[in-house]
Amino acid sequence: MTQRLRNATVVFSYFVTLVLAAAFSPVAAQNSPEQPFSPAPYKVGERLTYNVSFSSFVTAGHIELLVAARGNFFGREAVQLKGHVETTGTVHAALFAINNDYITYVDPVSGLPFRGEQIVRVASRTSEVSADFNQAAGTVTPPKRTGEILGTYDFLSAIYRVRAMPLSQGRFIS
Repeated sequence: MTQRLRNATVVFSYFVTLVLAAAFSPVAAQNSPEQPFSPAPYKVGERLTYNVSFSSFVTAGHIELLVAARGNFFGREAVQLKGHVETTGTVHAALFAINNDYITYVDPVSGLPFRGEQIVRVASRTSEVSADFNQAAGTVTPPKRTGEILGTYDFLSAIYRVRAMPLSQGRFIS
């Protein structure tokens, strides 16, 4: 059972990675050296809730995203983003038992994360993992290719970074 759950978590992680790669791949085709950034998606108190359906399961789980706070965290000005991903019902019992919390601290000017935390609950065990991203405050290395988005993003910061981009209908269609 534990190995099956690990395999499901790995598959889910690969899926999220593929979705994010697909979301950012059209951006690389742009000709501007630096992608515009809008602070609009970072309004403290904004809560987005998504109901997830899967195959024939109308309700397979839910995802909740929250802009929790803005202030000084870990010695830096930051926006605190929180996320919760949970499967429910039959999907939780038989396929993917996911009940994870994510906390990310991003720079309010660039949207780049500098710290991420993940709380994974498996059966009766809980594990907490944190990561500090090697992105110093105020320093940005120049892009190697035109249109390249700078920095490293985690699950939450990538979602909000896509929301901060100036998207318009048909803009990324080749």
